[in-house]
Amino acid sequence: MRRFPPVVLLAWLVAACAPGGVSPGVYSPPVAAGDRVEVLAPIPVAPGYARVYLQDGAPVSYLGMNQYAPQCSFVLDRPRPVRRFVQPGGYRVVRVRQEDTEIVRAGSLRLASRAGWRGDGEILLATLVTMELEGPQPEVRALQCSGAFASPFDVRPPTREEIARALGGLARLVSATP
Repeated sequence: MRRFPPVVLLAWLVAACAPGGVSPGVYSPPVAAGDRVEVLAPIPVAPGYARVYLQDGAPVSYLGMNQYAPQCSFVLDRPRPVRRFVQPGGYRVVRVRQEDTEIVRAGSLRLASRAGWRGDGEILLATLVTMELEGPQPEVRALQCSGAFASPFDVRPPTREEIARALGGLARLVSATP
């Protein structure tokens, strides 16, 4: 009878118990390189800012935004001292990145440590999709869209429908493939 080293058996056991994978597309970015973002109306960017947040089809301040609902923001090259606009036009998506952002909801217990404040707060994540853009206004660098903050088990990227709701009548996504 052939005997296998314990490491090989352990590796086989771990592989056999691993989950079967994730449904295709569930955690994939909702857009792809080659898609287009069409800005349909001028979108104001406040003086001193390099981004404008959009939620439910209207510009909102960061503090006025509902963090538990999807939102998008146009990112410009740098802050300027004057009011400016993201101008109407078509922007090609040249690259898409996806990452999770994290917040910790404050709990009742907080302890200081060398790594910073630790407590019993709930960890919430949101998936941020960054679409790097190329178009008629070179200072418009990207459109970032985020899903709602949720528990690590429920977090997912925003859907195309949620992005459309956040953009409202100000902009829209156009797929490169019909």
